[in-house]
Amino acid sequence: MDYEAIKGKGVENGVFITTSDFSDSAKKYADNFQIVLVDGIQLTDLMLEYEVGV
Repeated sequence: MDYEAIKGKGVENGVFITTSDFSDSAKKYADNFQIVLVDGIQLTDLMLEYEVGV
């Protein structure tokens, strides 16, 4: 996960989405900034809930 990808664009927060999962260190890192992490399970749940791509 690269906070600079968000910070470099001049924004204060962001969302990182993966079809896999995030390491514990990535989760701790995101907690220190305004970064929302969406892993594969959450992504699947959201896709089913909003009937996107299913």
